Amino acid sequence: MDSERMAQASEIPLRIGARTTMRSGAWSNCAWMTDYRAEWLGETLVERAAWFDQAPGQIWTTAGSDILTAQPCDTWVRFWLTAEGQVVDKLFDAKGAALGWYAPVTGAFVRTGNEIVTETLFLGLWIDVDNRITVMGEEEFDAAEAAGELTPIEIEQAEFSIRRLTTAVAASQFPPALVRNFLLASSVSAMSDVSGQDKIDTDVTRLANMMGAES
Repeated sequence: MDSERMAQASEIPLRIGARTTMRSGAWSNCAWMTDYRAEWLGETLVERAAWFDQAPGQIWTTAGSDILTAQPCDTWVRFWLTAEGQVVDKLFDAKGAALGWYAPVTGAFVRTGNEIVTETLFLGLWIDVDNRITVMGEEEFDAAEAAGELTPIEIEQAEFSIRRLTTAVAASQFPPALVRNFLLASSVSAMSDVSGQDKIDTDVTRLANMMGAES
């Protein structure tokens, strides 16, 4: 990794349990990420980037187990669902297998042209491939609430969002089909060979081909 990237290495693209600004296009400037791509599909912006082979991993403690994320050559795909005002990240390992989905609780989206900016509010929902859910950032959220770092409206909004997301997952209504069915292009090809292209949503297949597989 060159010195310029090393100088930017403090940039962490997803902080669990924190209040941070989330901006579309940020992955293109992340020191540890490469091969950034972005496509609009209707009102949904989809971004993807792969982790460098020297990337430092992150450990997330979930209901299923501790999982290693941001490992070398992993791929992350972010869906900005502008109609719903919701961000969802789908994480893939180095072999293209899905690890799960992460949906942060955020404030309102502010869109200027094709750029979207929002703010995370400590909480988020992790959904693993077996549909087990973990509310992330609860301790940090409680501490921020006790310290007066959140307004009453933000607290109410965050708690409501977690309840809404949890209920939607239990009812098999979240993540939406586009997000849940999305595969990397290499995985789409493999699935087609085994079970037929008709089992993969047309938009998902087209988007996966546009975004490409890890090279």
